[in-house]
Amino acid sequence: MEEPKIGDCEECKKKASKYKCPGCCLRTCSLPCVNAHKQRTGCTGKRNITSFVPLSRFDDNLLLSGFTSTSFSYLFTYCFCTSPFIFTEPKLLVDYNLLEETKRVAESATRIRSKLCNTTNGGHHPRFKLPHPLRNLRTAAASRRTKLLFLPSGMSKRETNQTRFNHRKKYISWTIEWRFHSTDVVLLDHGIHEDTSLCSLIENHLQPSPWNHPLRKFCEEQLDSLKFFIRKYPKGSKSPFRELDIKAPLRKLLADMVVLEYPVIHVFLPSEHCDFEVIRENHLVTHSRGQRGKVF
Repeated sequence: MEEPKIGDCEECKKKASKYKCPGCCLRTCSLPCVNAHKQRTGCTGKRNITSFVPLSRFDDNLLLSGFTSTSFSYLFTYCFCTSPFIFTEPKLLVDYNLLEETKRVAESATRIRSKLCNTTNGGHHPRFKLPHPLRNLRTAAASRRTKLLFLPSGMSKRETNQTRFNHRKKYISWTIEWRFHSTDVVLLDHGIHEDTSLCSLIENHLQPSPWNHPLRKFCEEQLDSLKFFIRKYPKGSKSPFRELDIKAPLRKLLADMVVLEYPVIHVFLPSEHCDFEVIRENHLVTHSRGQRGKVF
């Protein structure tokens, strides 16, 4: 086969070359030849910025290869304003390619984020798109006068939450977290029908057994004497708490509440007092005597 002449396309060997591949330095004449050489050799067409370059070839053109005019203008303005003499010093040998690679990764992340988020207020404030089941759940909760908030995917509480809205039967099944004051015990219930009372749920957890020994004091008390609280707003250390009637259905207890993922119910012994504001039947009561209960 006839060898290509110097300056000829090294792919088709018919026309004069116009382009030089930054990755493998192969010369081509057109886009079809560029694509053909990539497919044949597996070349990416991008210069390897970490490959060895002889000192004799190390010049400003190599440093600036792949560096956009926008990025260079930004860097020039910044450096000149910082120190007008920076371009006469060895600091000129900046790793332009690293800066360009950082810019490329940032732009890629922006594109990915734009696919995952909606924007409001002229595109300044991103808002995560909720999956369709969560939108239905939030709408169903709102119709029951419960404002339901969700955390981003990956957060532990988001992954733990199994609260669902049964669209066919029109009811919400909740995840409930129980926190027993003065202990480290945290219990979770899943799939709780919204018409279920707390009394039937807590009764199952307070059955005497070796497993719930840390709850022995709670097991010894009458259920009616225990005190149950839920934070009215999920944010803010000074948010008031609502005292719950454990005989009422969960749907009624969560009305006019703001819930982050799922309700967290704090259980207190009759002898324990708290120093937070408590709402009972639309009346605000402040507990501030006796043993103080620290609630998280």
